[in-house]
Amino acid sequence: LARAGLFLRRQSGLDRPLLSRLVEPAAVPGDVPTVARPVDRLRQQERRLDAGCEIHQPPMEGDVTAQQRPDDGERRGVAVASRRLESCQALVDDIESRGRKGLAVAAHTGKTEDLDRLIDEAYEHFGRVDILINNAGMNPTVGPLSELSPDLFQKLFDVNTKGPWYLASRLAPKMAAHGGGSIINIISVGGLKPSALQGFYASTKAALHAMTKVMAAEWAPLGIRVNDLAPGSYHSDLFDSAATMPGFLDGAIE
Repeated sequence: LARAGLFLRRQSGLDRPLLSRLVEPAAVPGDVPTVARPVDRLRQQERRLDAGCEIHQPPMEGDVTAQQRPDDGERRGVAVASRRLESCQALVDDIESRGRKGLAVAAHTGKTEDLDRLIDEAYEHFGRVDILINNAGMNPTVGPLSELSPDLFQKLFDVNTKGPWYLASRLAPKMAAHGGGSIINIISVGGLKPSALQGFYASTKAALHAMTKVMAAEWAPLGIRVNDLAPGSYHSDLFDSAATMPGFLDGAIE
């Protein structure tokens, strides 16, 4: 996160910086601001997330990151999921070498059956899920809207918008059953400030931004916090592969 040059979109009126709470180790759920959550409910949630699990999705191979946050000596786990199992397993090996628990799962965010299996495996392995980071995304091409195809739009929508909605919406009732949790959707500055030639990618991220607000409003009474983060441009497999396309860098710099 620190190297990403994040543009932070705070949905909360609380006075604690969200970015520092995400980067620094935190054991108490109240350290991460709530979205549209009643303050009295937030104050009541002074509990520990014991022996829980975080599900994290790397956007593409080579950009696999996750955080392990210890809680009173308990070992919390991280389930890492993406299309390429070897990328996830490399991170899990590092997690386990540090004495933590990890689980690598091959799952395509655009396929609901894969996401159902991911949830099942995470619960079978850890017993519960406390944090979901919807980080998977794609942007295979850029270009004028008049030259883009309906099939391409559907492909981007399935991965960038429908997948995060589906995974979060199926996890939310389970999180609520054990007292709540936290969901973080990774969007993009392109979803807040779209530029020419990136209409499909920007629109899918803008849709996820709107969905985040709805999630926050609907799930706050369940004890579930929902926020989004909008990174700016930084070097990654996703960015560097798209940077070769004509016009992409101009839009990214703007």
